[in-house]
This record gives sequence, C-alpha cells and structure tokens, in this order.
Amino acid sequence: MIKKNCALVLILNSRSVAGFRLNKRASLDDGSVEVVLIHSHEQKIRLSDIMKCLETFVLSLNQTKKSKGVTYKKLSSFTLKTSEGTVINLDGERSSEGSFDFQVIKQGVKILIPKKSFRRLTGQKI
Repeated sequence: MIKKNCALVLILNSRSVAGFRLNKRASLDDGSVEVVLIHSHEQKIRLSDIMKCLETFVLSLNQTKKSKGVTYKKLSSFTLKTSEGTVINLDGERSSEGSFDFQVIKQGVKILIPKKSFRRLTGQKI
C-alpha cells in the first residue's frame, strides 16, 4: 500500500496525454497500465509540486519516473482512494472523490484500421 499526498496522479495506457508525448515506450496491449504519483509536500500544493508536474510533461515520463518525488508502478489491477474534495478527471469527465477499483482487461478492445493506414504506420504488409 502506498499512502501519499499527490499533486497529480496519472493512470496511463497511451503514449500521449493532452497532446504531450509523455510515454513514447508505452505498450498499449500488454495488460497493464502505468501509474504515476507526483508527490506534494503537504495537503496544499506548492509551486515546486507544480514544477514537478510540468517537468514530467516537458521531459517525458521516461526521464522523470525515477526522480525524487515521483512514484512509478506498472500494474494490472489496483484500488485508488481519494480524500474528500479531491478533483478527479477521468479522460475528460469530472468525477467525485472516493474509492476506484481498476482492472485491466488485456486486449479487451479490438481496434480496426484500414490496411493502407496500417502499412503507412508500421511499414508492414498484411
């Protein structure tokens, strides 16, 4: 169990977040997500906490995930508990505080793309 005050919690299963190429090495179908906790020093977020968040977006997760003040875990299931008044954004949708149970379903979504696009993106022929 990890108990931390956090300025930001990211649960990632993508290579980019809000247009930032945050996680270039992400595997999208490995059955896990990457959980990133950017610690805050106290209950209130300080300027140094905001700077650590910005550093993660500017430098990328691969360069900051081993930094002091950052906890990085690759998990297939976990529970996240938030305190009262915490602002939660689930992929653009506002949610309330509480307890969230996460479980990744490996290859649970099938994505179809045209052959032409697949060749252009991967260099492989089907």
